[in-house]
Amino acid sequence: MLSRRWFSGKSACIAGVFAVLCSPPSWCFSSPLADKTTASHNLLPLAALMLGAACILGLVCKAALATKRRQKRQRTRTQLQRTAGLQTLFDSLPYYAWLKDEQNLYVVANRFFLDGFGLDSHEIEGKTDFDIWPADIAFRLSKDSSEATSKTATVDTGDYIISDGNEERQFRSVHFPIIDAQGKILGTAGTTRDITRKKRAEEQLKISEEKFSKFFYSSPNWLLVATVEEGRYIDVNDAFCKMTGYSRQEVIGKTSIEFGLWRSPEDRKQVVSMLNSKGKMDTFPCSFRMRDGSLRDFLWSAVVIELDGEKCALSTLMDVTEFEQARRDRERLNEQLNHAQKMKAIGTLAGGIAHDLNNLLTGIKGRNSLLMTQEQLQPAVRQGLEEIDAY
Repeated sequence: MLSRRWFSGKSACIAGVFAVLCSPPSWCFSSPLADKTTASHNLLPLAALMLGAACILGLVCKAALATKRRQKRQRTRTQLQRTAGLQTLFDSLPYYAWLKDEQNLYVVANRFFLDGFGLDSHEIEGKTDFDIWPADIAFRLSKDSSEATSKTATVDTGDYIISDGNEERQFRSVHFPIIDAQGKILGTAGTTRDITRKKRAEEQLKISEEKFSKFFYSSPNWLLVATVEEGRYIDVNDAFCKMTGYSRQEVIGKTSIEFGLWRSPEDRKQVVSMLNSKGKMDTFPCSFRMRDGSLRDFLWSAVVIELDGEKCALSTLMDVTEFEQARRDRERLNEQLNHAQKMKAIGTLAGGIAHDLNNLLTGIKGRNSLLMTQEQLQPAVRQGLEEIDAY
């Protein structure tokens, strides 16, 4: 029996090939009637040929086996690298993720899942939902996983609450089937998101919106939202409708120009310019014409906001008509007072002048009276003195 060295050694292969090349061609044509010595001699090259062929076949098989092993190692290495990469990716997901087999048993969960719920990998592998979660939550999760595999479709569990005794946390899970290339269902995978903060933020936003809505519609000042460029009304409050005489249905979607509200169109151009340049406006004085034709005065403040990608202005307008009227009345009274004071000053001045004149006239009249007592006066002079004394 040939040893393993004959099949694996290179020297045997070389010897077999050498024997084939050096053997005489007569062995191939040996006759059955030849003597035994000749036949034995002729069989040696055949044995050498067979030995060489066996060695060559052994080397070929060995090379093929080595190639197969090398490819297997490469596949194993690639699979390990791929598995490690997938596990790294799985663990890096910023939400809870897990895999279940076809028996609805947990196979693996990512690090976010384990850390988030305070679990170890051995505490979840091979367990059911009922081994981990409260009964009502486990029933929903298990039911949805089974539904995902039976319908081969994604199933949304919806919102549910898990309490750890100190805090209630709200979650939402999605289940979807895992199917191989042949269409066989291998199990389910799923993700769970902690939506506690989102729900709280939504509740706070809802409360804020309700507060703003109450403030918006109940404010005694005008509150309105309109586009900056066109002045098209998006919403107005009750004070606006009550004072202008227009209903909300008449106003929404229309512009202030269409209603002829502006007393001076130049004021609107100035408002648009300020909003575009500064993004806000503070106590800008303006006047609007009401539906009945009356004019009212306002102080307008606004800030630019964006709604559905369009630049809009959130505005508040304070009615200062009475204040303006009082101011105008006060100015008129001040003018009258100033006029009266001027007249009084003139009267005082005139009285002083009259007093001074009276003093002068008193002296003149006294002198005139003395002159009239003289008897030697000519008639013409006496007549003049009498006229002076008559005053």
